[in-house]
Amino acid sequence: MRRALSLAILSAIALCVFQARLKGEQQAPDAPGAARAAQQISREVAEAEASIVKSDWKTAETKLNAWLSAHPADARALFDAGYVADAQGHLDLPIKLRIEVGDGTVRLDFRGSARQVSGNINMTINALQSTVCYALKALLDEDVPNNQGVLDSVELVCDEGSLLNCSFPAAVAQRTAACQRIADMIVGALKDAVPDLVCGASNGSNTAAIFSGTDPRTGQPYLYLETLGGGFGGRAGKDGKDGVQVHITNTSNLPIEAIEQEYPLLVDSYELVVDSAGPGRHRGGAGLRRIIRPVGHETGFTGFMERVRHQPWGLFGGGSGASGRFVLRDAKGEETVLLGKPFDVRLGPDQSIVIETPGAGGYGDPTTRDPDLVRREAVGGLFSTDYLARHYGFEQAKAAE
Repeated sequence: MRRALSLAILSAIALCVFQARLKGEQQAPDAPGAARAAQQISREVAEAEASIVKSDWKTAETKLNAWLSAHPADARALFDAGYVADAQGHLDLPIKLRIEVGDGTVRLDFRGSARQVSGNINMTINALQSTVCYALKALLDEDVPNNQGVLDSVELVCDEGSLLNCSFPAAVAQRTAACQRIADMIVGALKDAVPDLVCGASNGSNTAAIFSGTDPRTGQPYLYLETLGGGFGGRAGKDGKDGVQVHITNTSNLPIEAIEQEYPLLVDSYELVVDSAGPGRHRGGAGLRRIIRPVGHETGFTGFMERVRHQPWGLFGGGSGASGRFVLRDAKGEETVLLGKPFDVRLGPDQSIVIETPGAGGYGDPTTRDPDLVRREAVGGLFSTDYLARHYGFEQAKAAE
């Protein structure tokens, strides 16, 4: 914003100077003078803009270096709890991360991560750089400008041809799956360096639900696609958030009314998933549940979800959040759990798709949670008595009844 404002001011000044010079040239007998004035002003504005960009780079590098220098040179962390899967049958693909911080630099070593796969979850190196830049900025200083200055302070080590640094012609359309996991891993790896700034693992997914078919009202084809949020991890000073987009995603919620007006679909339920939040002194956020069925026709459903096999972890004794799932429900209420990335599942008006997104991990020992919060949660409907007894102790759960 500061850079944009500076450039706007420069443009206004340049216009005034140009008009003044142009007026002077018009009064003079030298007709080509106006063109020369325009060229001169263009050069001056370009030089000023370059100066602002270089200043922003330096600001970013200085801010990040200041934080890094304040931490011991032997601050190292190994984090290998990242796993993703593609839609081609490759499951539990590992992501490895070793971070070394100190002396004004940070080294992120991703060697040992999975090789690139035939599915579309591969990342290019610039996607990896962007995710690293985001995670460091979010943790260390939100005012650090987003530019090359951050990356100049970061050393990335990653095998070429791997899942995180793929080679052409690898498919990358769903690279956000790996990006989300890396953001969580960086936060988790730095937990001992900045314990008051980190959070439990978030839902770690860019859950997508796609319904397509022919609208019986118009005879025209339709396609409804939405990405759904989930839990955000518990933090040092407060609980995580329920049902939100996290990290590198930023899509907004599509209201039920808009869905049902625009598409031949009915949303039977839209709510938070009970017992999906990871327990902790500060609990993680809960996942979302949407139940959708077609109206008067057959539709095809395609879904994309991560954290189906591996739950989002907690930190400092906090418990894991619930994993997510897609479910096909028939007219009798019988359910069939679908794969994490189902493709073109056919369903009619008497069937529905249940979408349950992952929750998030908690922060801190659950037994140290404020008893007043446990009592409120016992009557809030988001947690069962069994859950509260299991994670927060029988006496607290009994007192909450």
